[in-house]
Amino acid sequence: MRFQNHLNINNLLYVTNGTIAIQIAIKALGLHGEIITTPFSYIATTSSIVWEGARPVFVDIDPRTYNIDVTKIEAGITQRTRAILAVDIYGQPADMDEIKILARKYGLKVITDSAQSPGAKYKGKYAGTLSDIGGYSFNFHKHIHSGEGGICFTDDPDLALNLQLIRNHAEVVVATKGHNNYVNMLGHNFRMGELEASILTPQIGMLEIIVQRRNQLANLLNLHLSRNSGLELPIVAPDRTHAFYTYAMKIPRQEDSGVKRSEVAEALRCEGVPVA
Repeated sequence: MRFQNHLNINNLLYVTNGTIAIQIAIKALGLHGEIITTPFSYIATTSSIVWEGARPVFVDIDPRTYNIDVTKIEAGITQRTRAILAVDIYGQPADMDEIKILARKYGLKVITDSAQSPGAKYKGKYAGTLSDIGGYSFNFHKHIHSGEGGICFTDDPDLALNLQLIRNHAEVVVATKGHNNYVNMLGHNFRMGELEASILTPQIGMLEIIVQRRNQLANLLNLHLSRNSGLELPIVAPDRTHAFYTYAMKIPRQEDSGVKRSEVAEALRCEGVPVA
């Protein structure tokens, strides 16, 4: 209940990892056909679609935020499209208002992969909570972690029950709950273990402090790196906050600056700065 109250969401369940959070969201919604998403994400975003027998359709990103470019989504929608899977890459929420407008127009579902953006907000609401189903990851290198783990959450009670059943082998408990929707009731063991939950729980109250500190450090980097006019520094789009899972910046092309990306990366590593 602690994380559920933190997110102000009606239904939340813990799962084995963030990948499974996405995969069972697709299964709980009964999605087949095509799912529009971004190619600029970890492989789990796409593999979750493929594992559920759907087809990923890639839409290019906004070069400023690295999130899916909402102005290009409509061109990718066909009669086979069933959902939009948005990714809050590097810690910044995607353009959820525009995505939801398109979803309503074409009768699509919306899933949010917010693995990198716990603690970030879009117009005052936490990342992931504006979609049909959202999810976070608690892998060891996330903002808070349980070694391995994740959550998915929804305001829809029927979807929540689907998620719960799929997480736990889809055991035959539907009769006692009056549940009549048997779509994709092939479940698995996707439960988070008690040990992982005990590691995670004390960190929930620290999430906002961790995100605030990351923003302080990002602002400090912006202040000093802005003196180098060649660098393109990360921006925070209007009406949202950033969790800064990663501080992503662009380095000018070698032919323009005379500097190799590999040389910059190596110099940063020598100073003890981790570089992806």
